[in-house]
Amino acid sequence: MFLNRLSIGARLAAVLTTIMVACLVGNIVAARQFLSARESARAVLEKRAKSARLVTDWYACIYASGIRAALVARTGDMEVVRHLESSRRETTNSVSEIQTKVSSQIDGSREKEMFDVVTRDRKTYLDLVDKIYLFKKNDESAKAIALFENQFARASDQYLHALHALMNEEQRELDSSASQSQEMQDRAIFYLAVSSTLALALGIFLTVYLVKSITKPLALVQRVAREIATMDLHGKPHERYQTDEAGSLLKSLDEMRESLTAVLESSTDGILVTDLSGRIRSFNRRFASIWDIPEEIMLSERDKSIQEWMAGMVSDPAAYLKNLEALLSTPIVQGQDSVNLQNGRTIECVSIPQWHRGMAIGRVFYFRDITEKVQAKLRIEELSCTDMLTGLPNRRALVRHIENILGKSDLNRPEFALLHVDLDRFKQINETLGHDFGDQVLQEVGKRLSAILDGSAILARIGSDGFAMLIGDACPHVAESMAQKIQEEMVRPFSFEALNFTVCCSIGIALFPNDGENADEILSNAERAMHWCKENGRGSIRFHKPFEQVDMLARMRLDHDMRIALVERQFRLHYQPQIDLSTGNVIGAEALIRWRDKHGKDVLPGAFIPVAEETGFIVTIGEWVLQQAIEQASEWMRKGLHIPVAVNVSALQFQQPRFVERVAECLHVAGLPPRLVELELTEGILLQDAEEALSRLQDLADLGVQLSIDDFGTGYSSLAYLKRFPIHRLKIDRGFIRGLPSDTSDASIVNAIVQMGQSLQLRVIAEGVENEAQRDYLKHIGCDEFQGYLCAPALDSARFEEFIRLDGSVARLARA
Repeated sequence: MFLNRLSIGARLAAVLTTIMVACLVGNIVAARQFLSARESARAVLEKRAKSARLVTDWYACIYASGIRAALVARTGDMEVVRHLESSRRETTNSVSEIQTKVSSQIDGSREKEMFDVVTRDRKTYLDLVDKIYLFKKNDESAKAIALFENQFARASDQYLHALHALMNEEQRELDSSASQSQEMQDRAIFYLAVSSTLALALGIFLTVYLVKSITKPLALVQRVAREIATMDLHGKPHERYQTDEAGSLLKSLDEMRESLTAVLESSTDGILVTDLSGRIRSFNRRFASIWDIPEEIMLSERDKSIQEWMAGMVSDPAAYLKNLEALLSTPIVQGQDSVNLQNGRTIECVSIPQWHRGMAIGRVFYFRDITEKVQAKLRIEELSCTDMLTGLPNRRALVRHIENILGKSDLNRPEFALLHVDLDRFKQINETLGHDFGDQVLQEVGKRLSAILDGSAILARIGSDGFAMLIGDACPHVAESMAQKIQEEMVRPFSFEALNFTVCCSIGIALFPNDGENADEILSNAERAMHWCKENGRGSIRFHKPFEQVDMLARMRLDHDMRIALVERQFRLHYQPQIDLSTGNVIGAEALIRWRDKHGKDVLPGAFIPVAEETGFIVTIGEWVLQQAIEQASEWMRKGLHIPVAVNVSALQFQQPRFVERVAECLHVAGLPPRLVELELTEGILLQDAEEALSRLQDLADLGVQLSIDDFGTGYSSLAYLKRFPIHRLKIDRGFIRGLPSDTSDASIVNAIVQMGQSLQLRVIAEGVENEAQRDYLKHIGCDEFQGYLCAPALDSARFEEFIRLDGSVARLARA
């Protein structure tokens, strides 16, 4: 806009200045000529007119003088003569003055000659007049009359004739001067016309010159600036520049255009700039490369040819042109799309409006070849849906396939069965033979299961050792039949590296639509049925049952409530006395956890302990129990009661890396001697990792803590580990005590355990003793201690302390 106004102003200023200068010069010249002519004519005319008047006056004076001379010659009255003489002198003086003035006005040679004749004749005339006056004074009137009539008359005629000739000459000169004055005025008018014509021609010339020298460069600058503003970069740099400001500005604009062109060419994206109607303003070579536009089409710069080529390159020209037309019809909308070319490549197209002063003036298109990106995305998508080890679809692919089936209408949605196949004890293969060996087993399992697939079934690996088979249009009978085929296939021995072995599997089955409305529910229910098989002997087939899901939800709620209970201090410890069978004295107590929920209802340990072990929360609960029991024993010790407290330790808690350090910290904080703490361990703990278990048990024994085997006889009872481990006491499980003394089988087992303890010099305690017959039998076979309802149930700390004092065994327990 600035350059536009500057160009228009420059043009107007140039034209006006030129015209004004031309007119001024012409007017000055014409005015000077006219004034000169007028002044010259006026001077001449005034001079000639004055001269003519003087001559006329002179003529009149002479004529009057002649009359006076006639009167003087003929009159007899001397008074008149004297009066006429006086008048003559005045006339003579006047004529002399006129003569002098005429003499000063005469400048022509002819006039001077005629003036000289008049002057001579006047002298002759005056002399004769003087003689006439003299004769008259001398009273010689006859001589005066004779002189007047003869010589004076001739002289007067001659004088008047000469003066008349001079007067005619002056009149002629006056006419000539008037004619010359008219000629000068005509010449002035001519000069004015010529000067105006010259001024106009000069103005036109100057205007053309200014347009070429000023407005044309400004117009060029304006055009280049407009091209740059609209990203029209097709123009080439100019070869020459003027040395003025316009030339410098034009050079800067060319450099700016070259810089913008360089920026366009440096972009890795193809760039195309158009106006609102779609006319191409500029583009870079990357644009031509992406669209494979031939060089001759690009050089032609024909918009239609380029657009037709682009439309011909896409796989769907009609859709491409429709989208382009819709985009061009909405100039302020930003668009993004991808098009597939016929050569197999994919181009990403982004279009944004080009703004100038708040108005859309065009569009900028960005084109990027995303073929490799699309292929990589497809490959990633393929990999994300494929199990890398077996090449089978993974869980994500299976879920997507199920969702596709569920996305169909009710009429087209088929029933299907989902079989969750999980290998039994596959962890042992990995731990024993290594993960590489386990991977080979998984690959072989995948091949075997793939071999028994029918046309509509899909096999996927959904876990480390879990597979899922989706069977379309399957009823329970078909699903069960396929599950049996799978187990039969898995029974066939595997053979790797000269090693023959068998891999069994547990299979859970969920049916659609009975066992779930979405993919997650169906998979979860099949997995839940599989876990039931795992928990009930493995190697079996199980259909999902709704009540199992209810039980799972209950376990989840119970786990949540346990965590809240620990924070809100709903847990507490009760202590069951342990009695020496030979003396009847209290020799210790077992700490047992109790839970009364926020509603005041007692939750049995048999209900929440298994859930805590399953979720791992047993570690947190076990640490709390250990800490509370040690603090209670310490409190009793400060009261003078040295009561050993037995604490149950779960397998998961015992396996914690800092378990021994944690026990030592609790003893140290409470100030309790280690001998007053007994840790009860199950046989399973000792068998999971014998060497690690031996190391930790030895550390605990070195610490001074007492160790016992809980529920002895229910696991892998062995003299070997009893001899190796620093165990102090064996606890017989209540299941063997319940049938005493009548159940000979239970009696034999209990008797064997007691004898084993005696042979290894271990004390033996029986739990769950509820009647005197059981107590007497245990005492008879040499069992050392017992606990159970026969003596007392588990009591809170206050009642347990009261029980001890009332039992009368305080003195024996109150030892330093």
